[in-house]
Amino acid sequence: MDGQPERLRLTARSLPELHADSGLFTIVLHGSGVTHDPVEDGESGTLAEQPAIEQLESDLCSARATVPSAMQDLESVNDVDASNRASREATAAAAKSS
Repeated sequence: MDGQPERLRLTARSLPELHADSGLFTIVLHGSGVTHDPVEDGESGTLAEQPAIEQLESDLCSARATVPSAMQDLESVNDVDASNRASREATAAAAKSS
């Protein structure tokens, strides 16, 4: 601002509520009003750590959203596997009795 460099925080988040594979993101720029780097000045690293924390929170939300679907997929695979195993065992038993 006013010809002075300003530290900004950029937040980008996917918009899965529109469509999981849409590739659309929302971009938000947050002005901090800080015109110096607190890490370089030996101050607290909270501003430097904030993007990493936000990324971890976003990853956690994505993982939590994915878990139920992954569990359903795993249960489905297990059901198919059990069905295939039973079919193979029945076929083997029929072949032995022949």
